[in-house]
Amino acid sequence: MKTWVSAFAACLLSITALAQPTVGPIETPTNAAGANLSAGTAATTGATITRTIASHFDDTVSSLDYCASTIVNNSSADAGPCLQATLNAAASQQRRAHIVGGIYYLMSPIVWPDHGVDMIGDGWSDQYAQLGSWIHVVSSVFMTGGAYAGSVPISLGTSDINASVIKDMAFTEDQPADTGGWTPNNYGPMIQLIGARQVRFEHDYAGGVNKFIDIQSAGGFYLDDIVGQFHTYGINIESNADYAHIHRIHVNDFWCSVTSCPNVTAYDQSNAVVIQSNRNDNPTFDDIAAFGVFNLINFGNQTTGSLTGVTTQAKLSNLDCDKCYTALEVAGGGVSAQFNNVHAHANNFAGSAALLGSRLLSIDSNTNHLDIANVSIDVAGDSAVYVGGSGNQLTMTGANLGNWGSNAVGGATCSTIYAVNVADTTAVVQAYNLTYTTGCSTLTAPVANGTSIYSAVMTGGSLTLEFGGATTGISQTTNYSYAINGHMFYGQFAITLTNVGSATGAASVHGLPFPPNGSGTWGGAGGGSCAVATNMASLTSPIIIQIAAGGTTIGLNEYGSTGTTNLTNSNFTSTSVIRCEFSFLL
Repeated sequence: MKTWVSAFAACLLSITALAQPTVGPIETPTNAAGANLSAGTAATTGATITRTIASHFDDTVSSLDYCASTIVNNSSADAGPCLQATLNAAASQQRRAHIVGGIYYLMSPIVWPDHGVDMIGDGWSDQYAQLGSWIHVVSSVFMTGGAYAGSVPISLGTSDINASVIKDMAFTEDQPADTGGWTPNNYGPMIQLIGARQVRFEHDYAGGVNKFIDIQSAGGFYLDDIVGQFHTYGINIESNADYAHIHRIHVNDFWCSVTSCPNVTAYDQSNAVVIQSNRNDNPTFDDIAAFGVFNLINFGNQTTGSLTGVTTQAKLSNLDCDKCYTALEVAGGGVSAQFNNVHAHANNFAGSAALLGSRLLSIDSNTNHLDIANVSIDVAGDSAVYVGGSGNQLTMTGANLGNWGSNAVGGATCSTIYAVNVADTTAVVQAYNLTYTTGCSTLTAPVANGTSIYSAVMTGGSLTLEFGGATTGISQTTNYSYAINGHMFYGQFAITLTNVGSATGAASVHGLPFPPNGSGTWGGAGGGSCAVATNMASLTSPIIIQIAAGGTTIGLNEYGSTGTTNLTNSNFTSTSVIRCEFSFLL
């Protein structure tokens, strides 16, 4: 017995002592800015290798067994066949495929074996080191004129590959250098999933990829911890009739930064969509954050394919979009979704100026039903929320909307910008507990219609006291706020004069966000009074407020022997103070 054990131990020692082959020459990849991206330090081998006994007990098929040292980290060698062989072997042996760290330049497509296979890499770091397991698509092969032009680099299809996994892998493509008018190489999707179910993508990175993952007719899939920088889209979902789970997506200028690649990032901000969701039944989206993209999520309308339609019964939470044009866009009609905890900051890369036309939410289609809770927007170049199309239903609860239309790049016309702009006159909008701060000065409130209900508070707006429609020489400080409860508008303001000026005529206050609607007990007129009126001249009664139906000017009046008469400049002094309240039916 002792002799057998000693012989076995000696065998183990002799095997583990065998020298490992040396690694072949390593090419130096670069990003669009031309920066040196030092390659990884994977231990790669020739076509055959002597491995330790311990490694044979590992439940994987290693790429070391199929990818020679002259292939890995060599930008002139095609790693497609050896990766295909690794996956095929793993499928036939019902084991995992371990893609050992290194750069695998892809010059021919990989087709998933007809069996569920897990492709597991050695993790990744971003472009500044490019360590870990990388698949690099070569443009000369997959672009127009190449041997595989129009082909998908990595394709997964049929139900036989159910429950496959792609984990701890990094992907990138050849892209042009950063120059004026930059556009990406127009690749198709890097990875395409068709028909399979319960496929999982986990802790994967896409650096400088035009279109990352295209998912069609694949139910119950999972995407978790996906990171990268995309130019057209990160994830495209079509014809999905089962639960989809999309969690922890983080998009930033990882591959090429705003500083190094101003033209690349400008393109992304005008074009990139993180998630394009077309026909997609009962999906969940959670913890999704993006920097410098066009849309965080775009809900579109699918008109072709095995299943047509839009996204329905979607649940979304913890969404954040910084320097985005429109965080949430609803382009397909009939979308139903529930949102919770959404934040957007739609300014440009240069500073705090808003992107012209940027919004938090834009509804551009018909008969959508959306519920949104706990929403905030810091900067927008247009209406913070826009409801177009027809027949839409929107419920908002708990929103802080600020700086809409302010400092927009290219200028903004405040007369057409609202915190909540309901252009759809057939929409039913129910907005509760809204707070508006510091938006366009002339229109700072939602447009109301007969079917909409609001519960909102506005602070930071301004009204202006005028005499005869002029403010010549007047120095004034105005504090103004309002609340909306259902169809009722309640406002209050305080005006303190330090110089009465030289303008003459009837006194009036200008700048109401929208008017009485023209109906009600008093014909739709608004009214109120001023509880405080100090340092005034020749008043005969308390100040009475009157607002004409359809008007946005507050008339200041007093009672006379035959009715009310307008106050004029002669009733005010350079130290007058008035504090007033009013209300009307929207």
